[in-house]
Amino acid sequence: MPYEIVLEDLCLEAIIGVLPREREQAQRLQVEARIGYERDGKGFLDYAQVRESIITHLQQARYELLEQACDGLAAWLYASFPPITTLTLTLKKPDVFVDCCVGVCRSYP
Repeated sequence: MPYEIVLEDLCLEAIIGVLPREREQAQRLQVEARIGYERDGKGFLDYAQVRESIITHLQQARYELLEQACDGLAAWLYASFPPITTLTLTLKKPDVFVDCCVGVCRSYP
């Protein structure tokens, strides 16, 4: 049976960006994820482990671009959690501008 885990407004601090100050100081990052998976009635996809994996990966990887972070996180999640069948990720930097939040979104098969 197909199911979907939804993570909304996951906030963490990470090094992400190309500017010198972005390479030195962590900034706030918001993550949203829609994670499709198959459940055969016996097992399940542990959303607490998925959440912790997202946080750990983004804090350790130190990406330059949001697009790289999105693709790298997707690859990491697919490799770490084989039941995942589809994935939509949104990564936002809420503190770049005072009047809006900026980010990227991508869906993966």
